[in-house]
Parts: sequence; structure tokens; C-alpha cells
Amino acid sequence: MLQQIAPAYHQASGLQKQEILEEFVITTGYARKYAQWLLHHVEEIFAPPAALRRRYGPEVEEALVLAWKTLNRICTKRLIPFLPDVLEKLEEQGHVQLSKEHRGQLLSMSAATADRLLQAHRYTHPHGLPTTKAGPLLKQQIPIRTYAQ
Repeated sequence: MLQQIAPAYHQASGLQKQEILEEFVITTGYARKYAQWLLHHVEEIFAPPAALRRRYGPEVEEALVLAWKTLNRICTKRLIPFLPDVLEKLEEQGHVQLSKEHRGQLLSMSAATADRLLQAHRYTHPHGLPTTKAGPLLKQQIPIRTYAQ
């Protein structure tokens, strides 16, 4: 409804704006000031959020993950300084082919951004699960004296 009313509201004169605003307030139940603000900020409301706009593509993320795994999954604060050398060696070996643009993005990445990109790859197995269990064979081999004997 807001997208349909806003263009007419912007093109209307003063009295027509008041009528459109009154109808919008009655229809939506919003306070008058909030409805007025909504009609003036339609572009901001329907713009895609900044979080959905990705700066780094999948090529950069794949190269980062490969470099991280090559260096035995070290923390990103230690990874970032060694990234140019590791990337050069990976390119020499033919494991990574990056364009100049993607290479520049990867080398200018901060440690916090690298942490966010590696978060999905960091924990692939659950922690804290025991691997040994008490079995019945051990119980049978250990003699236990009870008061009944």
C-alpha cells in the first residue's frame, strides 16, 4: 500500500497531501507523524539491507578457505599477514587462479571479515562427544565382592 500511495503523495499539492495522509492514517492505523515519515522515506524502507549486499564473491571465499586450511586452520589474525606468501605459493602450484580484482580483495581483507567468512567452515564436527563407552566385557572381567558372597 505504501509503494502505491507514495508516488501520488510526492506529486500532490499541499491540500491533496493532507487528504492522502488522512486516508493513509485511517487505513493503516499509524500515528500521523509516523505515516508522514514513511511516505517521505519509501526508498530507504524498500532498499535491500546492507547485509545482503556481498562484497566478496565465492572465488575470494574459496581462496581464503584453501589458504586457511593450508596453514592448518590458524586464527585469522595470524593468517592475514602470511596471506600474500601463501597465495603466491598456491597460485604457483595451480591450486588457485584469481583475477587481479579478486586477489586485491583477498589481500585487503581484514581479520574480522575473514573470521566472518570462515565461520561456516570452522566447526564441521560436534565438540564434546565422548568416544569411549563402558562395555559389558569389562564388567565381566573384574571380580567384585559383595556382602552376599
